[in-house]
Amino acid sequence: MSENIDATNGESEQKKPEKGSVQRGEKHQMRVRSLDGKESEGSVWIRSLNFNERLVFGLKKLSIGIVLAIVFLPFPGVHFVMVPLSLVLGLVLFIYSWSNALRIDHGLASCPRCQSELKFKNLTYKQEFKDRCSSCLHELRFEIL
Repeated sequence: MSENIDATNGESEQKKPEKGSVQRGEKHQMRVRSLDGKESEGSVWIRSLNFNERLVFGLKKLSIGIVLAIVFLPFPGVHFVMVPLSLVLGLVLFIYSWSNALRIDHGLASCPRCQSELKFKNLTYKQEFKDRCSSCLHELRFEIL
């Protein structure tokens, strides 16, 4: 939250973000490497998730397991194995998504081989990750500095 100081009386008032406004995270530099050793740089915005956001992400993952369990209920024989596995899968996905308190909000970079612009958004935070260029399909390694 930003703080504004009134010049007339020196009092400070805290300015709250408007409802529905997009809060972007902190900007970090990123290095993009191709397998043949070429490098380029880019930027990535990382934000910390609050309790409610983590809970929503986790419940979405848990609902996948519950839906799968409901789908397998009418199948005789299969439901003895698949329903418990689906529920366990939902719980594992919930715990995994709950433990990720950081998200990559969005990022911009350029491909070191073809110089095309690379955009990505809403990724789970990792210090290093791999992806392919959408233009030349070359495998790239992204490292957040």
